[in-house]
Amino acid sequence: MLATNSDGLTGTISTVFLVDTIPPVVTVDPMTPDNIVNLAESHNSIFITGTSEPGVSILVSYNNQQYMTKTDAQGIWSIELPPDALSGMSNEIYTLTAVATDSAGNSASQSVTMALVPPSPTIDLPFDDDILNSNDVNHVQQLRGVTNSYGENQTVVVNIGGLHIEQYAITQRNSSGKWEIRVDPEAGGHTYIAQVDVNGNWVLDLPPEILQQLDNGTTTITVVAADGLGNYGVAPQKNFYVDTIPPILTLDPIAIDNIISGPESLNPLVITGSYADLEIGQPITLVLNGITYTTIADGSGLWSIEIPSIDLIALPQGETDIILSASDLAKNNSTQTKLISVDTQIFLTVAPVAGDDIINAAEAASPIVVRGTADAADSGRIVTVTLEGTSYTTTVQSDGTWSLSIPSADITALVDGPYDLSVTQSDAAGNSITVDHTITLSAGTANLPTLSVDPVTADDIVSANESQSDLTVSGGSSHLQQGQMVTVTINNIDYTGTAGANGSWSVTVPAADVQALSQGSVAIAVKAQDIAGNPASTSDSFMVDTLVNLTVGVVAGDDIINAAEAGAPVVVSGTADVADSGQIVTVTLEGTSYTTTV
Repeated sequence: MLATNSDGLTGTISTVFLVDTIPPVVTVDPMTPDNIVNLAESHNSIFITGTSEPGVSILVSYNNQQYMTKTDAQGIWSIELPPDALSGMSNEIYTLTAVATDSAGNSASQSVTMALVPPSPTIDLPFDDDILNSNDVNHVQQLRGVTNSYGENQTVVVNIGGLHIEQYAITQRNSSGKWEIRVDPEAGGHTYIAQVDVNGNWVLDLPPEILQQLDNGTTTITVVAADGLGNYGVAPQKNFYVDTIPPILTLDPIAIDNIISGPESLNPLVITGSYADLEIGQPITLVLNGITYTTIADGSGLWSIEIPSIDLIALPQGETDIILSASDLAKNNSTQTKLISVDTQIFLTVAPVAGDDIINAAEAASPIVVRGTADAADSGRIVTVTLEGTSYTTTVQSDGTWSLSIPSADITALVDGPYDLSVTQSDAAGNSITVDHTITLSAGTANLPTLSVDPVTADDIVSANESQSDLTVSGGSSHLQQGQMVTVTINNIDYTGTAGANGSWSVTVPAADVQALSQGSVAIAVKAQDIAGNPASTSDSFMVDTLVNLTVGVVAGDDIINAAEAGAPVVVSGTADVADSGQIVTVTLEGTSYTTTV
């Protein structure tokens, strides 16, 4: 630099300075990968970054807010926006400007645009597989979702049944100045207002009275959400299916008459029916006696299930339920119950005929009654008794008893021996039973028992000496089975024995009883009966002579023999029992014996 004064004198000075007229280059990285800040991102810290010359000052302006920083030695700069710094901003396009100023005061700027997105609502349906069934429509269904927005005064509406809601939805302020959503009626369907909190969580309870008005078929559902600034978003239309019609099931008669009989239980039983409004492949189940059987709908509208014989045999007697059920894809359930009867058993007994199943002559002389019992439920059913090709019938009484008579003539026409009674009955269910009952006829004259009595002593007279011992009374018999009792009555006292294998019998009369017998003829009564009850009896007698009566008359008139009387034979006389007629009387005098007869 040169300077000259008024005197013409000059002077010079030199200095050095830097010329810097080039502004620094500044760059701004995307705030987010897509330069769109959504709700979730707005709740977190957001880093704005970029590059420039080392050491320059960076001023970032965004939404009337300014943030300062400096670049580092590598020229990298970063500014952190605190959480929720952007969440209160409306959803639109914004410009972000970064100004870099170097130490020379040169500056340059870089601007980028970014957007805050409007609400983006979602919806979760509470019913399975997006299908509303008959059970669902009877309970409150709560729809829920999120708006993906934040803040007070959010609004959510749900349209059910409309189309292209995004074309008919707008936001407008209501009378209080708050934003609300209006869906033009031309969209169709019905629109309901949901409850939403500041975090964007919304719920809508749909009561049964609304759900039950929905038509069966595909129904649309669309959610529209608006934030407090009037920005709104529409969720993509979602469809759900309304199916409240349960399947129609029918159950054909079981075993024709809804009664399972014994013969029917011996083979597998096929149960059939039909169905409608049930998709192919859906299971059809049948429950019988706690066991579940399953088949699959094949599209024919008909179904069948086979019950194994072993399960039929195990069924309890009486009434039981068959439960048929199926559910369609919408889980609408249909159940049919049928009451059937299980009557696989029949009860029949035959009582002993004539008390012991042996018909004797006396019994054969009258009609023979055959009786027994059956199930009281079979009252009125016919019982048939067949004997030697001849059938006799009767009916079961209300108490389950039955009886009939076989005429005496039919019995006596038979020869003695065993016979089979065949007794049959069937019930209303078709069960039948046959009971074979063996009887024995023992009524022919040639086969009736007889008795005989042997002499009680060698001479059939019981003497005094013989009365000192037990007396054996014996005899024989015919057609009297071994072991049958024989009763002997003497002097009104009964003595019993049994017939032996050869028909012989015997009883013992104690000596004391013999000694008590009266003198003279004593009656014997013998009786018995064979195993059939045919009686036999006989009678006999024997003599009892245990006393001797002897008297001696007065000899020579005065028991004194004089000379004159001695000159002639002297007669000795007396009396004895007439029963002793012919018996010898011996008179002994001085060693000499003289005899005579009574």
